[in-house]
Amino acid sequence: MEILYRLLPLRFALLGLVAFLSNSVAADELKLNALLVWGTNELKPEGKDFKPLPEELRNGLRPLRWKNYYVVKTEGVVASKKVNKVVLSERCTLTVQKVAPNQVETQLFNPLSPTPNKPVFGQRLDFKDGHRHAIAGDSKDNWDDAWAVYLVPAE
Repeated sequence: MEILYRLLPLRFALLGLVAFLSNSVAADELKLNALLVWGTNELKPEGKDFKPLPEELRNGLRPLRWKNYYVVKTEGVVASKKVNKVVLSERCTLTVQKVAPNQVETQLFNPLSPTPNKPVFGQRLDFKDGHRHAIAGDSKDNWDDAWAVYLVPAE
């Protein structure tokens, strides 16, 4: 029994170490939601389960000219020290990698392009204080439409 009492401080030290290590692993990750957004002057197509872009995100797009913004797909992605990939559509793959506290290196790829391994966009984004970021461009299918990938911290 005496040996158990002697080992008690060691147990607490080990528990503290485990708690510290689990917190430091979580600090090395940033959980994000990637939203593939379609901007258009058209109405939502019949039979599609697109949802309107939430108003707080739409406010960030006010300078753009489209009347309607639909969320085509939402995927969770974890930015960590290793590169993580998420497929948002057949033409849109996103990679994220945490490179500094609150900073994420992002790249967008079009797997259907002649150079599928060459990013069509890449940028380091700062998510300090819950900032949100939109990466946007013209639609290749319809001149009057646009697309965006919104990156927002997961809740």
